[in-house]
Amino acid sequence: MNKINYILLSSLIICLPLHAKQSAKQNAKQSAKQNAKKENDLVSILENKSSKQVDSLFLSNQKLYGFTIKTSEQKQFASLFKKALYKKALYQWKSAFAKTSFSYSATGQALFSYLLWKNKFFITGVKKLFAIKHPNKINKQIVSKWKLELKNNMHNWVKTPKLNWTKKWSYVLSFNLKARYLSYHSYGLSSKKLYSLVKLVDLKSKEGIYLQWQLALALYLEGKSKQSAKVLSFLSKSGQKIIKQDLISLTMARVLYGNNFLNLSIKYYKKIKQSSKYWFVAQEEMAWANLRVGKLEKSLEILTTTTKPMFYYTSLSESLFLKSLVELKTCNYLEVSKSISIFKKLMKQRIPVLEKIKSSPNTPLIKNWLNLVAKKDFTKLINLAYKTPSISPNDQRLAFLTQQQNLFFKEHVLAKNFFNASLSKGTGLGFQSFFKSLSYKLRKQSNNWKDLIFLEVKRLAINELAIIKQQIANLKVVELEMLQQVNTLAKTINKDKNKINKKLITQLKKIKKNTALNTQKSKHNKKQHNRKMYFSINSEVWLDELNNYNVKLNNLCNSRM
Repeated sequence: MNKINYILLSSLIICLPLHAKQSAKQNAKQSAKQNAKKENDLVSILENKSSKQVDSLFLSNQKLYGFTIKTSEQKQFASLFKKALYKKALYQWKSAFAKTSFSYSATGQALFSYLLWKNKFFITGVKKLFAIKHPNKINKQIVSKWKLELKNNMHNWVKTPKLNWTKKWSYVLSFNLKARYLSYHSYGLSSKKLYSLVKLVDLKSKEGIYLQWQLALALYLEGKSKQSAKVLSFLSKSGQKIIKQDLISLTMARVLYGNNFLNLSIKYYKKIKQSSKYWFVAQEEMAWANLRVGKLEKSLEILTTTTKPMFYYTSLSESLFLKSLVELKTCNYLEVSKSISIFKKLMKQRIPVLEKIKSSPNTPLIKNWLNLVAKKDFTKLINLAYKTPSISPNDQRLAFLTQQQNLFFKEHVLAKNFFNASLSKGTGLGFQSFFKSLSYKLRKQSNNWKDLIFLEVKRLAINELAIIKQQIANLKVVELEMLQQVNTLAKTINKDKNKINKKLITQLKKIKKNTALNTQKSKHNKKQHNRKMYFSINSEVWLDELNNYNVKLNNLCNSRM
């Protein structure tokens, strides 16, 4: 029995390896058949099936902001976007998402707008973002990205005009961002609306300062001078550097002047430094304040500076009218006549220039002038002053229009460069028409802003002509008053010379003599011109000389006359 068992066990040991080998061979054959079948399937798919079926072999169930990636182009876009290769991602956009529901969805539009923004199409990107009708449907991750960009790069988008900032957008982004945006577009808003915006921002932030400034102006224009003064005082003492201290002082002086606190207004006018662009305006207004409080000498001291020939075209010749008025009050008729004569001479040259600008503002001269205005090249601007409209030192509208035109033109050039790059490098195929169309639209918008700039130049010329017309009417009143007083003086002299101030009699004689010689001078001017000797010192003005004149007035008016 033991022997039989031994033989059976031996045969089993021998048979086991043979069976294992046969089993292994069978498995190998089955595996080979399966691989061959898979290979045949793959070849079949590659040769006959659509790209979507091919993509399914390689793409896992990836998602991009809630959108399931289905094609290799979309996978490539996702890869470029995650690597922050935004330019390449922008070129890839159309091939990845053209004619998909995602490209028309709120999230898709927000993502495309974000791509434009990251490629420095700041205005175009933001405008496309705010064109989305249902912002609450945008993926939260995209919203977070936009919030971060808008918060940290206010200067790139805040001046974008007419954003459709609805309540939905305020809830999606934030009410604080809306307040910050409106702070740059707050001209003309009521004090009530401005106050509600002020409460939403940090008072020490740039936007907070702008809103407080606009609030102060709105309160004054609404007749709430005390409240306006409080806001201005707070700004003045806050240490902020956004609104210039000189402008705050000028505004405080105007608030006081408008409420008949004339002596106090003079103190604030004096705070404005000679180096400030508001200095000349402040001097003219201070001269008016001194005239109204009866300080004629102080007024004339200031006007001796502001009527220098170098300033003839920096203001609207207000100083000449004011000077003639001060001189009339002291019966200094010769000086009144001189001021009126200078005004007439200047306006005879000035009016045709302004009429020409009014009829045709788009000229090479005006274009050059606008470039200098944008660059703030005051030295060259002074040289062109007699050929161009007078502008106030804080003309916000002209500055805003110029800024908008430059922003749109800059993005037009950028779109053109993208289009040219896509042609030369063969990138962004199928997306070239977008850049071409975008470049055209931006150029058109830039030109529209340029047209508005020339309309603004025309408006400035029209306004100046209207002011000159009013000044001519005012000076006619001064001239008629002077002639009436001189006529009364002449009659009084004929009756009794002892009643009249001797200096007035001398003046009267000079006036008569000047009138008689006027016609003779015009005939001999040309002949005598070459015999005259000119010294530069007669017209040269030193900086320390300005605003440092001392005038001693002799009131020539006779109390008994």
